[in-house]
Amino acid sequence: MKNLYIQLLLFFPVFGWAQVPVVETGDGKGGYAKSNEVVLQKLNIDTKITGRISTNTVTMVFRNNSSRLREGRVTFPLPEGVNASGYALDINGKLRNAVPVEKEKAREVYETIKKRNIDPGILEKVEGNNFRTTVYPIGANGGERTVQITYNNELKKSGNTYQYVLPLNVETEIPEFAVKTTVFQSADAPQLVERPDGTFGFIKNGNVWTAEIRKTKFKPANNLKVNLPQHADGQTVLMQKASGDAFYFLAGIAVDPGRG
Repeated sequence: MKNLYIQLLLFFPVFGWAQVPVVETGDGKGGYAKSNEVVLQKLNIDTKITGRISTNTVTMVFRNNSSRLREGRVTFPLPEGVNASGYALDINGKLRNAVPVEKEKAREVYETIKKRNIDPGILEKVEGNNFRTTVYPIGANGGERTVQITYNNELKKSGNTYQYVLPLNVETEIPEFAVKTTVFQSADAPQLVERPDGTFGFIKNGNVWTAEIRKTKFKPANNLKVNLPQHADGQTVLMQKASGDAFYFLAGIAVDPGRG
């Protein structure tokens, strides 16, 4: 079957919570079940925090341990009220970004693509706060495919502290595991409340703090929970390049509730 290069489809809205995905293997008859045939081989979570906004990129590599071509179905939760801002699937070894379309239009285009014997990449909201995608084909005897999700999240505030939380609930070891968290424009050191293991710690470079962990055959002992101290009279400014000379601008300004 031909692979899809441009017509990757993204269904909106997508809701849920970001943690380790659930992976199921297709039986070729429309059914799916957990097995050791298609498994999560690599998990890489890269988070960038500016002020109270985190940008999270989750890259997942799935491996086929069987001797036949397989289809994998991946169910992945995101924080409630958060939309996926990016979805990519590897085609011929390169990640191809999805195109967001309305759900009704996506269904129509999906049926058209299937009739042309092309494998579309579909990300859609399912029950609960989850999204789901299927990956096919995954080559036999160790073949791998990559899926990448990006989402932005507004951190919760308690007093003068923002808190970033990354649930890392896993039932089994992950063969290759990596988490990198970068905090920008912060004079105060991020405070680790929980961390995957004792080696995860922040290092300062100017006003940027970075913590990173890379492990093999790893099962996190804890979630990642980081408190970010904020000054009561502080202002947060975030600028992000859009396209050309355009930028996105976000300013967070403390307001005295006693003043009308």
